[in-house]
Amino acid sequence: MKRMRLSGVQLVAVAALASVAVVGFALSPVQQETHTYTYRPDSLQGANSVVAPLALARVTPDVLEVTLPCDEPGSSFVSMDVWVWRSSSPGAEHSPLQLADLGDRLLFAVESDSVFVEIGEREVMRIPTSDTSECVAEMDYRDGTLRMVVADTEATVEVEPFRLPEANFTGSAATSPVSEVVVETRELGSSPSTLQLLLLGMAVLLLVVAGREIVLRGVEPNRAGQGGRGLLGRVRSSVGAVDLVVLTVLVAWLFLIPTNIDDGFTGAIQRRYDAYGDFSGIFSNSIVAPIGYWINWIQHYWLQISDSALWARLPALLLGMATWAGVRSIGRSVDIPGSGGSVWVMAAVYTVGFGAWGMTLRPEPVVLALVVASLALALRFRKGRRGWTVVAWLLVIALGLTVHPTGLLVLAPVLVSSGDLWRWLRSSREAAYLAGASAMVLGSLFVVLLLVDSNLSSLFERLRAVRVSGLHSQSPIDELARYDFLDQTPYATVFGRLGVAFMLIGVFAFLTAKKVRGDARRLIGWSTVAGVALLALVPSKWPVHFAGLVGLAALLVALELRGSGPSQTARGRTGVLASGRTRSMLVLLGTVMFVAYAWSISRPWTVFDLRTVDWWSGLDLSAIGTWAAIGIAVIGLLLAHRRWRQPVGRTPSESVVLIASLAALVFTASTLVIDTVRTDGWTFGRQNVQSLFGREGCGLGDEIVVPVPGSLRALSLTQEHASTTADRIAADLGFGGGGEFVVGGFSPSSLNGVRPLEGMGDVGSWVELGDAPPDANMGSHRTAWHQIEPGQDTLALMVMGWLDEDSGNAIAVQWGTAAVTGVESVAVESVGAEGYFTDWSLRTLVVPTAANRVRVLLRDATTGAGNAWVASSLPLAVSTASIGEVVDSYHPEIMITPPLALYFPCVQVPVFAGAVVSPPGMMIQMWDSLWQRSFAAAALADRYYRVPLTLDPPPRDVRIGAHVGDADNFMFVSQEYLTGQSARAGGRFEREESDE
Repeated sequence: MKRMRLSGVQLVAVAALASVAVVGFALSPVQQETHTYTYRPDSLQGANSVVAPLALARVTPDVLEVTLPCDEPGSSFVSMDVWVWRSSSPGAEHSPLQLADLGDRLLFAVESDSVFVEIGEREVMRIPTSDTSECVAEMDYRDGTLRMVVADTEATVEVEPFRLPEANFTGSAATSPVSEVVVETRELGSSPSTLQLLLLGMAVLLLVVAGREIVLRGVEPNRAGQGGRGLLGRVRSSVGAVDLVVLTVLVAWLFLIPTNIDDGFTGAIQRRYDAYGDFSGIFSNSIVAPIGYWINWIQHYWLQISDSALWARLPALLLGMATWAGVRSIGRSVDIPGSGGSVWVMAAVYTVGFGAWGMTLRPEPVVLALVVASLALALRFRKGRRGWTVVAWLLVIALGLTVHPTGLLVLAPVLVSSGDLWRWLRSSREAAYLAGASAMVLGSLFVVLLLVDSNLSSLFERLRAVRVSGLHSQSPIDELARYDFLDQTPYATVFGRLGVAFMLIGVFAFLTAKKVRGDARRLIGWSTVAGVALLALVPSKWPVHFAGLVGLAALLVALELRGSGPSQTARGRTGVLASGRTRSMLVLLGTVMFVAYAWSISRPWTVFDLRTVDWWSGLDLSAIGTWAAIGIAVIGLLLAHRRWRQPVGRTPSESVVLIASLAALVFTASTLVIDTVRTDGWTFGRQNVQSLFGREGCGLGDEIVVPVPGSLRALSLTQEHASTTADRIAADLGFGGGGEFVVGGFSPSSLNGVRPLEGMGDVGSWVELGDAPPDANMGSHRTAWHQIEPGQDTLALMVMGWLDEDSGNAIAVQWGTAAVTGVESVAVESVGAEGYFTDWSLRTLVVPTAANRVRVLLRDATTGAGNAWVASSLPLAVSTASIGEVVDSYHPEIMITPPLALYFPCVQVPVFAGAVVSPPGMMIQMWDSLWQRSFAAAALADRYYRVPLTLDPPPRDVRIGAHVGDADNFMFVSQEYLTGQSARAGGRFEREESDE
């Protein structure tokens, strides 16, 4: 039966109808659920703060109703849109953890003579109050109108929409039964409406018809119906030793390469899709990315299967191998044989680049695969194979433009092929019809993939949120920042810099060569150059975006360095043009310079990449000896190649790339393996290997010791006196005594007004009285002795103050043992003297074997009561366990910030959705990860204490962007976590007994 064919006009009409259906889909309203949340401050135990569900952070409230007792001056309801970040000024008066307001803030407050509302820094309404007896102040917002009623007075005002991510009651409102907030909002996470589904189905049907017709019109008659050896036969004939080596290296990277800083964020966002209804950046003020829905939707199903980091990274491995197969196929089509130096150069550049940027949960492996696919389709189109090539190319472009901003790179081969496209368009009326239909199909695919979960209004809301946040707002003129990051952790690695160096080597060699119009080499070269230029349009400047160009760089380096030897002219290879000895020398020198630059630095990938050994620091390019050694190596290389005249299988530049790549592969892999073998404990590589056998446990959490929930209690006070020897030892260390211990006399500048633990013994600071000036706070103090219970091996102190090493201030404990002559000294141990902090921090101490008594020593050596002070609790007993044991046995609410998620497979990033929730009981802080925002800030709004984590060896100092990690690992815990008692209500942690 003869197949029906559409005319050119009919094809364009079908594509146009599909576009109309897609436009209708984009403009139609989505199906959204409206949720109402009600909160009264006395309904949550242990907290005065409201941590609003993330639905409130994603959109502005449709309705907001708040009531306050207006006969209680000082009562207020305040919403917060905050960042949490680490201070870079260690001399600051307040805690190193600072809160900074960004964006909208709504304040509804009661004063003695009025009630007012502020939005941002602008007061929008105020009502005077004269009779406040049994008065209730009401605020109501809906439909853009703010209404306030106080007593019998009412006022209204029109206001702009505002966001309400987090909020709390303060003052008397925090305990008043009158105070209440009601929020009604629409979930931004939406599903298509019935009308959208109908239009989408119609559009998909029409697109299938148009795509089928484009394929049929482009099938080459001489190739139609051709058979082949079958897929398996073609695979067997094309796989060689180089492919097995690439597979082996990529599998090694699956286990060894450290995680990307964003991997935890990606996993957290995708694993929380079912709770939030969208892929919102839950640690970025809940911003929903305008693009990338389709890849997130696919990946979130994969991540639900297992919490293993190895499993999460497996798609990157599969994409890496698929992309390498595409690179090999393109290489064969441009005369790069399956054996010889060029294919090994191509493999070396690819494995280094993919190891540096590609083994990640981010979209870069997908972008890399799509870019290589776009190049392969451009080559097919140039050869006249325009059947399914056009449709596949349209799909690749649409997928690339909707997966991530770096998906722009798929346009590089399109831009370079614009001349071929234009000539095809002008070749006939039939081609013009096909081109017009293809353009409409591409636009329709783009819109469908972009808006599959939403509509245009939702897209504009997401774009506005991204723009307001300022997270991705860099312009093309800021592109050099991407290269500057190569001097900073986590990008200043040999692999990262070498991957970029290879790309620049290929571009340099291509731009200095003579060109042959229309050949495949020109397409690959200009596609790489165009890709480098297109990166400038990406509004964020992270070096990881170079991953999209790894495939192009591998092909370009293999082609251009192979053509840099004069003898290649005699061989007459297709697509390869020699350009003389001068160019060969320039390319060789450029290659050596770029490689030397890449090896000049070797910094950590992450804080936890190595535990025992250290990275080699890199070449010292300022030393004459370094350059002398490089010069000797280059001269020896040239001599080995017989002074360029008769190369031994490869050019000098190829040899440099191969040697540098092999050295980088061996150096990186061996360092990571040696560290894993030497470390008697957790490493990321060991965790991945153990996950193969189901034994990964809690990962790093099995090694970090923390207090057991509810175990903190005060030690018994004794009436014993210290022996003369014990007092002399303390005095010799600067703790001579004579100061008065002032209970509760600590500085008021503690974080968020956090007070010392209640019921856990006296807590205070001291001042020396007498002839000291009024602003002085100098001297020392020794507390009474406390008894250590038999079997108690760990004690703790709550400490606070200015403990910078240069200040002379100190807190210490003196261990002792009871004797007839009094308590004799066993040892004196410094507490918290290694760093500056002002918030209350719990420090755990290991009890010496011979000690059964302990007392606290305090010293303040700096004048100025407002600037120099120390404070401490009396000794406390505490039990400790690993985080893994705490998770298994006690089940406290634990918050872990996403950069750590892959290291703690047993700890889930908490779901903050569906109801108003309390801050978690424990919040883990490592690797400078608390600078992330949203509910991390809300968690700090309650009573939180800082507890350093025991980890040996500790992570190294790193710099991530503008954020400095100071190797100070700790967690924040509530009083309820430490003591088992809520600050406002009863309740204890209960340990679950095992059946085993």
